[in-house]
Amino acid sequence: MVNYKFAVTVLLLALPSGSYCFSPFVASSSLSSRGATATADLVNSQSRNNHNRGGIRRDASTTLYDNAYPGDDEETQKQQLSSSLGAAISNVNATISQMVADEEDIYEAEAELKKRIVQERSGNYEVVIPLQATETEGLTLGFSLCEVDQRVFSDVDLNFDTLRLEAPPAEVTGDVDDGSIQTMDQSKMARLLPPDVKGVVVSSIVKGGWAWNQGIRPGDLLKATSATLGDALWPKSTIEGVRSAISSRKLVSPTMAIQFQRINAVEGVGEQFELTLTRPIGLEIEETGDGYVQVAGFTKDAPKLVKYAVQVGDRILGIGSMSGKNVWPVSTVDGIRSACSSRLPGQKITFRFARPLTNKKDTTTTTSAVSIDPMDTNGSNGATTILDRPGATTATTMTTAAASATTARTATATATKKNALSNEELLSRCRDVLGRYMSKTTEENKYGVPAIVADRVVEALASASATLDARTLSAIMNAYLKCRQPQGAIRIFEAAVGFKADGSSASASIIQGKEKTGQIMMNESALNLYTATSLLRAHALQGDIRSVRRVLAALEGRDGVDVHGVAAAAWPGTGLYGSIVPDTKCYNIAMSAGAKAGGSEGCAMAVELFERMNGKLARDVVSYNTVIGALAKEGRFDDAFEIFESMKQQNVQPDKITYTSLIKACVHDGDIEELLLDMKERKVKADVVTYNTMVKVLCDRNRWYDAKNLITDMEASGIMPNSMTYGLLMDALLKANKPAACLTLFESASSDSRTAALTENVYLYTTAIAATSALSNHEKALDLISRMKAAGVKPNLETLTAVMGACLSSGMADMAADVFRKIDEPDGFAISMGLRALCDANDLVAASALLSKHRDGYGLMSGKEVMKSYNTLLRSTLEQENYALAGRTFTELLGTGYIPNKNMYRTIIDALNLGVNKKRLLPVLEPIADETFQFLLFVLDSVEQRNLSLDGAFYASVLFCGSRMGGVQRKIASFLAEARSAAGQDGTKSRSIIAVEGTSDQSTISWEDFLLNYDEHKNDIGSQLMLPGISVQTNNKNIRQVLSAERAVTYKSAKKSVSQPRRLTTPTPTLVGATSADTSTVLTKP
Repeated sequence: MVNYKFAVTVLLLALPSGSYCFSPFVASSSLSSRGATATADLVNSQSRNNHNRGGIRRDASTTLYDNAYPGDDEETQKQQLSSSLGAAISNVNATISQMVADEEDIYEAEAELKKRIVQERSGNYEVVIPLQATETEGLTLGFSLCEVDQRVFSDVDLNFDTLRLEAPPAEVTGDVDDGSIQTMDQSKMARLLPPDVKGVVVSSIVKGGWAWNQGIRPGDLLKATSATLGDALWPKSTIEGVRSAISSRKLVSPTMAIQFQRINAVEGVGEQFELTLTRPIGLEIEETGDGYVQVAGFTKDAPKLVKYAVQVGDRILGIGSMSGKNVWPVSTVDGIRSACSSRLPGQKITFRFARPLTNKKDTTTTTSAVSIDPMDTNGSNGATTILDRPGATTATTMTTAAASATTARTATATATKKNALSNEELLSRCRDVLGRYMSKTTEENKYGVPAIVADRVVEALASASATLDARTLSAIMNAYLKCRQPQGAIRIFEAAVGFKADGSSASASIIQGKEKTGQIMMNESALNLYTATSLLRAHALQGDIRSVRRVLAALEGRDGVDVHGVAAAAWPGTGLYGSIVPDTKCYNIAMSAGAKAGGSEGCAMAVELFERMNGKLARDVVSYNTVIGALAKEGRFDDAFEIFESMKQQNVQPDKITYTSLIKACVHDGDIEELLLDMKERKVKADVVTYNTMVKVLCDRNRWYDAKNLITDMEASGIMPNSMTYGLLMDALLKANKPAACLTLFESASSDSRTAALTENVYLYTTAIAATSALSNHEKALDLISRMKAAGVKPNLETLTAVMGACLSSGMADMAADVFRKIDEPDGFAISMGLRALCDANDLVAASALLSKHRDGYGLMSGKEVMKSYNTLLRSTLEQENYALAGRTFTELLGTGYIPNKNMYRTIIDALNLGVNKKRLLPVLEPIADETFQFLLFVLDSVEQRNLSLDGAFYASVLFCGSRMGGVQRKIASFLAEARSAAGQDGTKSRSIIAVEGTSDQSTISWEDFLLNYDEHKNDIGSQLMLPGISVQTNNKNIRQVLSAERAVTYKSAKKSVSQPRRLTTPTPTLVGATSADTSTVLTKP
């Protein structure tokens, strides 16, 4: 009970006019509101009595004096009354204070008694379980748990002592204290449990054990367990949830409280049934002394279905959740009213009723009472509460209703509700609903519940053609912003205010109601500083800094200001003499939007707004922090430190965010140390975020040892590093090619009892496994995986990918392929690693199928990853001399639209062992198979068919290959050289064909076909057949190699014919498509 105190001035002001004010009372006395009211009533009552008796109007104070002290003069009466009234007020004050204190004690005792009654009736009890004693002292708790879902029990049990899943033990009968096992009777429990039950029950218990002695019995339902931190209890419905709660709680506390419910202890109240209703509900309810809420009567307009199915005296046991999946128990009128008022008009509410066995059916009994709307926060002063406002057309939907233990009735009806509320009442209700959901937990906000409620509220307001005020508009916008849905806030602002939300002069959009029955009515008065600030937040959340600038200009009344080609339009009530003036918070939001956007535009915007605040608005620490962060992000370090110095000159105290932003701007060695000293001088306490920022800056500059020493100083300062601290340092060591140091740091942190818990993090384990990959130590990687699972850390995709890398670097390709097959949803990098594992494991068919599935480059794999994977597959197929699969792979590559790059040509050369000694420009002398040269010609044909140019180094390797093999291959290589020479030495992409002048009927054969059928076609070249031309890309790096290769295959006669062209007696080959100016160039056959 809150005891509100007022000065005695309240008492004296309550007197009629003409009363005297005595300063001694005002200065020294105080009493509760009830005492002041009672004394004032006493004085006024005395005054009215004297007035009535005397028949004339007299001053109230004179009346009091005359009646209290007749015969004395006025001054004496005043003094005597002053003394007596002061003593009387002191007595009243003491009496009221004692009364209030007694009432508080009685209230708390009644609340505690009712809580105990409800718990005993529901069968709930709590047991504090020792967690660490089970390991250190060998204490055995002796019970197991199993899951139940809709009366179906799981096949495995959770042993509470070992936290392992085991088969249910067989029941062993015996005396109470002999250690025998008592199991749960599943058939009996299935009858006792509700049909929709989902939870955890005690499946077995050791008689005479610790749990048995604490009162735990088989069949007890586990309701909740202690949170990881604190004394709060969190509901549990799965075995995994219970095991996870125990594992996390054990790290921070030696005990855990568990709440159980004895199912067979629930009082038998006869039949239970449920009704699904829509407001108005039509019930009058009241609380009973035994902790129930029962039906006391019906409103005059209660639905017929409610009067038919519900009886006076029926108890309300629970109300359905918003999602409709659960029914939550209730035991107070306030709880039921809160659950009903949180539902929107027309939304269904499920009630669970229970009918006591002694309750006789009496459907004619009704109670007349004043209705109380569920959204009325004032409540009711009477003992009976009516759940809703009667008088509207109502129908309800009953899912399950029963009038007796053996008969069930079902009925269905539609629900409609006329909007007879005024605009003010409707807005008040909407604000109340939004307020209830805005105060919900973060977990509910994560799923956007406030935004969903805001959508329904906007829909209802639009259907009612309501006009929003500033307060309601601000509540709706904040609901959207809390769920990070800025578009909804912008949309409702435009519809409610009537101005374009981007600050321009364009027309505002409207919001229509359901089925376009109405719309939000525009109201300029809904625009104020609060709604405008919410609009700035919405644009900032979207990253729309241009709209932020226009809105700020509109608030400042700067009409026509151009912001990126769109003029701002000043809003009413703004400007120099307006009532809406942007404050420091508005500027901070705008500067923060620019700083977050980054880039030159965002940074310039933040600096400009910061300068405009000078002399007009007070810059607070947020203003300085924002602009310092923007300058540091843009690399303007000197400017950031200059702002910091001006901040100190303006006597604005920096905070840890200021120093954290400055640390990011540190360039020179020693800057971080100076900032730390400055923090200590100004008594600004650094936190773990500040130290992590310093660690990251040091690691980025390869100052790993300084970063490690900083962590030591951090611990000495009493600030424990977190997992991010170690993650930053480990990642920096790994990037610096120091995997051994990275792994050593992880192991040292794991072995230290102070930091061991921090290392139980999937990111740290993944980084450590990546270090083992760099060390080619797959055994260590597998050991870390085992330790992860033992610590309850689940490996993620990056972890398994790192394991694949460790196996591949150790030459364990089969093991890497097995790891890849266990990944359910790999990303592009994991697929490329898996393909490499399959290739190294000689499973080329599977690797080819995997690449064909992801080759488009628009899915999981990027184009770069696809090209890299094609290189890997080509290398493996050629090294294993699988030329057929290599040809299909290269054809698929070109068919998908990829163009071979220098790395791919280099891969082919290296895989075929055709490398060239760069110093002497000589090929590596090893035997070459005929299929090798054939594959090279296949690549030439494939590239030529798509009008692509060959890489110069690859072209030279083909010629060297032909020269080394001799025979037919060398002759074909000479044709290649002549074709390239005819195309031009400059490496252009023109095409040339070796042909015969004056011949029209000629067909083109591929280079590969020419090789395979050389004896058949050699005499037809130039007369009946044409060879494709080739285009080679040359540069300063490979031109010497190209010319050297051509000299190795060009015959002397061919060289002469090129330098001194002459015409043969036989048909002379020439360039098809060449102009008359080009006919002087003639190619001769070797």
